Amino acid sequence: MFLALHSTESSALLRISSDIFTETDSGKSMALLLLDLSAVFDLVDHEIMLTRLDISVGIGGAVLQWFSSCLTNRYFSFRICHQTSSSIFLNRGVPQGSILGIVLFN
Repeated sequence: MFLALHSTESSALLRISSDIFTETDSGKSMALLLLDLSAVFDLVDHEIMLTRLDISVGIGGAVLQWFSSCLTNRYFSFRICHQTSSSIFLNRGVPQGSILGIVLFN
């Protein structure tokens, strides 16, 4: 439920806490299962994802090329102080901070 000037995370936590206390106070058992999907696309192989988008979802042409350009030929390196690591080829995951992960999840 969305309420103006209320955090959806805080509201959800309050609701869950309230439900847990209500059920346990009435003598019932309670189980809570949490599923973290924040890194769901970090392990997906690019070729598999592109194939599924094409065959299973029916995305092709320029749109599939756009997804492909976002996913392929990517490298990773890191820098600490003035030292930079060698680059490593990435064939899994989506670029951090991009909307691509959200689009693919939906």
